[in-house]
Amino acid sequence: MRLASMLVTCMLASCAADDATSSPEPPGTPADPTANPDDPPDETPTRTVLLIPGTTITGDWFDTMAERLRRDGFEPVVYEPPDLLTGPLADGAAGIGQAIRDRIAATGESRIHVVAECNGGVATRYYLQVLGGSAHVDQVVTFVSAHHGTWEAPFGSLVVPSLADITPGSPFLETMDRAPFPAGLKLTSIYSCWDEFMIPYTTSRVDGATNVEFCDRVLTHFDGFSDPVVYERILATLRGNGDTAPTTY
Repeated sequence: MRLASMLVTCMLASCAADDATSSPEPPGTPADPTANPDDPPDETPTRTVLLIPGTTITGDWFDTMAERLRRDGFEPVVYEPPDLLTGPLADGAAGIGQAIRDRIAATGESRIHVVAECNGGVATRYYLQVLGGSAHVDQVVTFVSAHHGTWEAPFGSLVVPSLADITPGSPFLETMDRAPFPAGLKLTSIYSCWDEFMIPYTTSRVDGATNVEFCDRVLTHFDGFSDPVVYERILATLRGNGDTAPTTY
C-alpha cells in the first residue's frame, strides 16, 4: 500500500521551486545574417511543450518547469487528464493523443514537444508506438516512467486501478513492447537509481530512445519536477542538443 499512500499524499504536496540558471537564448538557431535570402527558410523551431503529469498528480506540479520554459522561449501547456490517469492507460493514451492534436490545431505548428512524468510518460509512449501518434511530436521527454513496469505497482493497484497496467508482464505493457519503435521518433527517457517507486530502476530504459541516467546525483521520484539539472537536460533536448548532452549524471 506504500505506493498508493505516497501517490495520494503527493497530491497535497507543493512542488519545490528552486531557481535554475540557464541561458536566455531562445530555442533554435538564430538566422545567419549572411545567408542568401533566396534560399528556402529553415523549419520554424517548435515552441509548444505539452506537459503531462502522472497518475494522481495534478498539473500544478509543473508550475516551476513551466515558468522556466517560458523564460527560455517556449510555450508550455499543461494537460491534466480528466481522470488523472487513474483509469486504463490505453484510454489515457487516447486522451493524450487528442490533447496533442488539439494543440496542433490551436497553434498551427506541424508538431509539438511533449514532456511527461511517470505514467504520463508511459501513456505517451503507448500513444506514439501503438496508436501511431509519432508524426505529431517533435522531441518527447519522459521522466521516472515505468516503461516496463514496476514491482511496486501490484500493491498500489488495489487503490488505483491504472497501476495494474504497469505491473510487469501486464497485457498493456506486452502490447506496447510488441509495437515497433517508430522511425524518426526522438524520445528521451530520464530515470534515477534513487527512484523509490521504479523497481528495478532500469525499467525506464527504452530501446531506440536516448536513455539518461541519474545515479551520481541523488534524484528521488518527484524531484524531477523542480530539479535544476534535470531541467537543463530537458532544455538541451528541446533545443535540439540532446545528441551531444550527457547521458549520465
